[in-house]
Amino acid sequence: MDKTLRQNWVEIDLDAVVHNVKTIRQAVGSRVKIMAVVKADAYGHGMVEVAETALDNGADWLGVTTLEEARELRDYGFTAPILILGITPAAEAVTVIEHDLTQTVCTADLAEALAKAADKLGKKAKVHLKIDTGLTRFGVLPDEAVDFATDLLRLPGLELSGVYTHFASPYEDDAYTMLQFERFRTVLQALEAADIFISLKHCANSAAMYEYPEMAMDMVRCGFILTNTSPARHAGRELPLRDALQWKTRVAYIRAVAKGVSIGYAQKYSAPRDMVIAILQTGYSDGIATAYGNKGKVLIGGRLLPIVGGICMSHIMVDITDLADTVKVGDEAVLIGKQGDACISVVDMAGVIGAGDAETLGRINHKIPRLYYRNGEVVKIK
Repeated sequence: MDKTLRQNWVEIDLDAVVHNVKTIRQAVGSRVKIMAVVKADAYGHGMVEVAETALDNGADWLGVTTLEEARELRDYGFTAPILILGITPAAEAVTVIEHDLTQTVCTADLAEALAKAADKLGKKAKVHLKIDTGLTRFGVLPDEAVDFATDLLRLPGLELSGVYTHFASPYEDDAYTMLQFERFRTVLQALEAADIFISLKHCANSAAMYEYPEMAMDMVRCGFILTNTSPARHAGRELPLRDALQWKTRVAYIRAVAKGVSIGYAQKYSAPRDMVIAILQTGYSDGIATAYGNKGKVLIGGRLLPIVGGICMSHIMVDITDLADTVKVGDEAVLIGKQGDACISVVDMAGVIGAGDAETLGRINHKIPRLYYRNGEVVKIK
């Protein structure tokens, strides 16, 4: 089905992913490994498509949150190392090893289950030890790390190949990020003092890799910046990344509205003048936050135009009064992306709704068709 017949679709520029991975590689150098974190369907861009593109252009590892995501990648034929960043139930230990996955560990029951499964299958259970340096989510506390790692090494069939931590506020709080980094380095020193040498040490996610290049260590875990630009705070750290995603819809209906008439549910907007509005067939069921109502903008005809009234389940209304003579039913409207010289970025939308950039992308309904582009041509529709 041609995109011209679609009412609501997302375009993914895989060339932008290629560019971003190569830019990250140039930034970290050849020694540092790159983990392409493709959790949550690669932040809505397509887990399989982004993983394939990233690996083909310099990434070394894949990172996911769940066993289900990792199994899907293996079922598609990916053979690269995959780290499960989340918690996997001990009962699934056999599945982890059967699919040659690397599992994050921070509890004895999962470690023991993996060791038992490894013995049963005659294979190695590959694990990375997670240290909680201050995110307070999950992980071994710093003062417990040496004892826990020692216990891991006693388990037959268990291969402790990595150790890592995760930062809480790498964009917002330099002091806290540095505190976490120092805690992690202290753990690494304590492990080495106990003659525990772990080959792969990593702590930098997208934000930390961007803001603190000295924290690259042995591997960087890049998710958001595989497909998006990243707002830098530090002068001199400007990586020329590209946004891969555009979200588009079409003008479904046009009507005139007299001054004083309310528009949308709950009479949250009344026309301040005689107006012409365009109705677009997309709404909060597709992922537009209700907070975008009466605040957000849409690109039509290369112009930023205001949304009027609340966000409906499947529709939004846009003030096209100043372009009434040129806008037609079927015209393209851009929710995120570029049109002419104007742009609405993920950051722009996130700022209006008061959400994080990744959260804003995560809102986009996965059922909306994705059109994948290479060299300006559609290569896949999903």
